[in-house]
Amino acid sequence: MAPRSRAGAEIAALSPAAFATVGDFYRSQNRLESLLVIFCRGATIKSGAIVFISVVIPTYNRRAILEKCLVALEQQHLSPDTPISGYEVVVVDDGSTDGTLEWLAQQRGVFPHVRCLQQDHQGPAAARNLGVTAAIGETIIFIDSDLVVTASFLQAHAEALVQGQQTLGRDRLFTYGRVINTCNFEHPTSEPYKITDFSAAYFATGNVAIARHWLEAAGLFDTQFHLYGWEDLELGVRLKHLGLKLVKCPEAVGYHWHPAFHLEQIPRMIDREIQRGSDGGAVLSKASYLGSTNDDSDDLDSPPTLGAAVPGRASE
Repeated sequence: MAPRSRAGAEIAALSPAAFATVGDFYRSQNRLESLLVIFCRGATIKSGAIVFISVVIPTYNRRAILEKCLVALEQQHLSPDTPISGYEVVVVDDGSTDGTLEWLAQQRGVFPHVRCLQQDHQGPAAARNLGVTAAIGETIIFIDSDLVVTASFLQAHAEALVQGQQTLGRDRLFTYGRVINTCNFEHPTSEPYKITDFSAAYFATGNVAIARHWLEAAGLFDTQFHLYGWEDLELGVRLKHLGLKLVKCPEAVGYHWHPAFHLEQIPRMIDREIQRGSDGGAVLSKASYLGSTNDDSDDLDSPPTLGAAVPGRASE
């Protein structure tokens, strides 16, 4: 029987003679082992499933909260009839100096779904692009490394994608989950939803699921946005020009942790706003994207105009 997953297809395409060279390449990416594990793990690949998910997480000096993020992703509950065939978590370390890479290497047995890539510090846009390029899944979910998700997170995104595709009759869509802000490090998922958690963003990478071929069609993230925010907003404009529809998925909940406010944070906050302004100018310079967005009348959720959109947070 032909393999159903992208992982199986990649393995099937490799002849024994090719393993000496292609295998070395995959090992250099920590990828061959992941492909074999995903292909052979009966508990993960389910008969009749239709989508393999790659969760892409850029991170930079967030080791403590990253641990909570990864624990939550290892504790996902998938229903017996889930549309998910399996999933992986692709962590892209963007040049961390807090021991993140060393810690991840020590935790391989604790986080079997996790693969780790690394790059010099280039910013979240480049980190996400690296993650997408290395990902196995046909569906990409972007979250930040300071997001702690609920146990039904992957299931909710997958069901919303399937339902949206059935409603539209095509896959020209993406799902956007709910983000609840919290400063409770010990118990982040205890935070209730607040009016201040509402987001009018069209495409924000704190909690979004999309078919990888649409990311590739749009050209991935523009790496000139390497400071704070905007890289997801700008990609969202290009996705909207491709006619993608926003499908809100409030059941896919993530709790975004940030430390409680202290006066010592003010200089860093000022610096971030300066960075946001710098990258905002780069968005405006791409004036060709600021015209018509080719909206159709069959939006499942009416996204805001570009002027009403909220720029992305620092995604690491």
